[in-house]
Amino acid sequence: MNQKNLDYQTLISYAAGELTEAQAAEVEQILAETPAAATLVDRFRRISRAAQEDNSVTIPPSLVADLKAVFDPEQIRTSSRPRFAEFLASLQRTVADLIYDSSGNLALAGTRGPGMARQLAFASDGLEVDIQLAPDGEGDDQHWHLLGQVSPPAEDQPALVMLVPQGQDNPAGEAQPDEHGLFSFTAEPGEYEIHLIYGKRLIVMPGVKIP
Repeated sequence: MNQKNLDYQTLISYAAGELTEAQAAEVEQILAETPAAATLVDRFRRISRAAQEDNSVTIPPSLVADLKAVFDPEQIRTSSRPRFAEFLASLQRTVADLIYDSSGNLALAGTRGPGMARQLAFASDGLEVDIQLAPDGEGDDQHWHLLGQVSPPAEDQPALVMLVPQGQDNPAGEAQPDEHGLFSFTAEPGEYEIHLIYGKRLIVMPGVKIP
């Protein structure tokens, strides 16, 4: 084994103690010469311990930092990340209710068009997520700006928002809400789900169509 063959799956398996003694020895030799890879292994181990042992009602800020550091947007788009999928599966999953869609009002008024702005609101167990969709650009270069707000803001419960194309597992983008609960994405036309990690909950907002 050499450094080029040391991929994320191998690092995860090493951190979880799933390699043979010989394989682990080879990885350890490479880690001794590759500080960045050793740092990733440390982060994987912290994430694994937190997922298995943490019984608090919130995700520790250090775990959120590790998740963002390990699963950056490029890796989210290109890696299957089975360990991250296991982490998501451990959360309490809830499908939010759509409580407002401005496109319905526009359709009744006969003014709805493919390039018009749209507002949505979802609710789930005391949380509300407001979303504004607005076009940016024209013609073939047109994309959409999505601005959202989580109410109440996460504050002591670190949150992570992911924009997931319908029928896919890998997010097209991810954002961490600020202190006011605000987050934003730029997206191509299509149908998406918005996934909100809030404490130990995963709140899914389906059927977000752009435009």
